[in-house]
Amino acid sequence: MRYAILGTGLIGTSIGLALRQRLPKATVVGYDRVAAHARLALRRKALTSVASSMENAVADAQVTVIAVPRRQVVPLLPRVLRAAPVGALVLDVAGLKSAIVAAGHRGQRTTRTAVFVGGHPMAGTERSGPGFARGDLFVGRTFALCVPIQSRRSAAARHAEVFVRMLGALPVQLSARDHDRVVAATSALPQVVASAVAAAVVDLAGKHTMLAGPGLDGVIRLAASPPALWAEDLIANKRNVLRALGVLQRTLHGFRQAIAAGERMRLHRLLRAGASAQRRLSRRRQVFVSRTE
Repeated sequence: MRYAILGTGLIGTSIGLALRQRLPKATVVGYDRVAAHARLALRRKALTSVASSMENAVADAQVTVIAVPRRQVVPLLPRVLRAAPVGALVLDVAGLKSAIVAAGHRGQRTTRTAVFVGGHPMAGTERSGPGFARGDLFVGRTFALCVPIQSRRSAAARHAEVFVRMLGALPVQLSARDHDRVVAATSALPQVVASAVAAAVVDLAGKHTMLAGPGLDGVIRLAASPPALWAEDLIANKRNVLRALGVLQRTLHGFRQAIAAGERMRLHRLLRAGASAQRRLSRRRQVFVSRTE
């Protein structure tokens, strides 16, 4: 079995490591415009070889993973679909799906060779680059597959699910539109909150930031994520992100009003609502994992 990985950053290299750990005899060919990234991925044994071009990497690959930065996916897709063998699976892993899935389906109609599925692993770290890649990065993590409703029982969807499970991830199918709406709350909102809280604490605590405990570390961890990447994604998904921020602002306003007025019962209700929501999120995650294992 031959796999191609286009883009050997954190996600692409982690996919290569996962494949080689689970399928030691598989051929995993990588390509990256940043040659140093591809060489590091090869040294880390995430790849069996590095291709001299994107076309050479994709040729004869039964599965091609596009793991380049989101803005590069749409321009790259037509070339990948033309170069891929008939019936091959082409999967991207970008964090926003609507524009990419639309472009993939347009390209599919034009080439009528490879099949495209938009994907997004809900895994990663606040760090980037092949040096931070891990073969277990996807284990137990949700992996979104954006497949039209009419195609969810298709061979392409089944192929994508098999591949995702091979990485140790848990596939979930939904539309690209629903994906982008949900990740505004589950990914973008925590990122904005982490950045805002970190900046506020530094401003308010001054020279006494050593009083910060592990609870704060958990809240602000995401603030270390690459700013350029997140600025692009927040703007690209701004309609959904602004809606999510509006919901958060209303909740924060409720806290502010209750504190200002000394309304203990209202504060209790707000805090209990948060605790209840946390339990529901945790429980739903556990149920999903148990059903998909």
